[in-house]
Amino acid sequence: MDKLKIDRRVKYTKKLLRDALLDLMKQKPFGAITPTELCRVADVNRNTFYSHYTSVSDLLGEIEDELYSQIIGCIDAAFNGGLQLQLKAICEAIKENRELCEIILSEHADRSFLFKLIMSIRDMTVLEWKKSAPHMTDEQLIMYFEFASGGSVGVINNWVNGGMKTSLETIADILERTNNAVVLSFTSAN
Repeated sequence: MDKLKIDRRVKYTKKLLRDALLDLMKQKPFGAITPTELCRVADVNRNTFYSHYTSVSDLLGEIEDELYSQIIGCIDAAFNGGLQLQLKAICEAIKENRELCEIILSEHADRSFLFKLIMSIRDMTVLEWKKSAPHMTDEQLIMYFEFASGGSVGVINNWVNGGMKTSLETIADILERTNNAVVLSFTSAN
């Protein structure tokens, strides 16, 4: 059989499973979703499911990894453009993946995605802040980061779960201003 046909069928099957999982996550907590239920909704045989994934968590991990890579790519691409450009790029990636983000950031989701995303930028941020505040220890800067990132996650959750009515430029501006206030609080203490 032609490899292209096989690849197409695999992509189609994975899309069915992905869509079914996201639909189910709109209705119930992730932990309550079983492979049997997922396969029934996707209209896919359980053996087919297990030929692609080891568990429902494995499928969700693949979905989250794709979004994670896209967001990290935005951060990396905008790194030299400053915080405003980075935050705008993150907001754009979230808006492009609106439905997925609404589900991943909902009460039915596993919060590990946000934790992974925050942890991936923590070290980079602390290194950058260290240049402005060499008198601060890494532990102190991490505490400031935890404070700032917690607030940022709250703003993003509110924006996503509120239907993204506020422009992404305004959200990026709010995030930049609040994060700058945090940085100012420890750089002015020199």
